[in-house]
Amino acid sequence: MSDEAPLAPNIELQKLEIERRKLDLERRKVEIELSKTKWTAVSVMVPLLAAIGTVGFGLWSTREQAKSAFEVEVAKSILSAPTPSEAAGKADFFMKLFPGKLPATFAGQVDYVSFDAGEVAAKKFLFEMMAKKLDPGDSLSLWRSLFPDDEWARTLNFSEVSKRQSPQSTKPAE
Repeated sequence: MSDEAPLAPNIELQKLEIERRKLDLERRKVEIELSKTKWTAVSVMVPLLAAIGTVGFGLWSTREQAKSAFEVEVAKSILSAPTPSEAAGKADFFMKLFPGKLPATFAGQVDYVSFDAGEVAAKKFLFEMMAKKLDPGDSLSLWRSLFPDDEWARTLNFSEVSKRQSPQSTKPAE
């Protein structure tokens, strides 16, 4: 029995060592499981963040595209005006109608007065009046009274043109 006594503590020590190793193995298994869990979470989050980024960029891109399309349509409307002064009026109108939708410098950098063709339109109107078989002298007198500072109208002389116009012949209907 004396041999059994020293063996018993030795067996107990071996059992204890085996239990420690089992505990170390279990601890490593838990660490591996935690690592797997972290990598699984990362593998789920990366595509999710990429999807959120894609949707966000799509929304931003659509917003910017709509903003640019709006500005182009406003510019088309402004440029469709027959005269630069009317274009300036349209630009001011759109700036007041859509505050914050158009850049502050959208129409402010153009000197519309230097491009104004209002005088040309007015002269065209004078020629249209004359083309309607109105007396050119009367049309010119009316023009000069309406626009006394118009140098162009002062230099015109329609007295000879009036003399050259032949009266319309009135033939009786057969």
